[in-house]
Amino acid sequence: PQELKVEPREVAGTIVVCGGKVTDDIAREFLRLAGGEKARLVVIPTASDLADGPSATRFIEFWKDRGPATVD
Repeated sequence: PQELKVEPREVAGTIVVCGGKVTDDIAREFLRLAGGEKARLVVIPTASDLADGPSATRFIEFWKDRGPATVD
């Protein structure tokens, strides 16, 4: 396989790190940084033992309710 090398100066962005509950303030700022209504989110629930159950569905709905373009 071909190796992809990315120089740090070529990558711009913001990392939002939070543990536990995502508050409305955190969600609002996260979506602003992600592009607001144009944001395209992907939920990867690797930190939860409930990743495939109702808890994951509620988390996806939590983000959809905040109005990004897509949530997958």
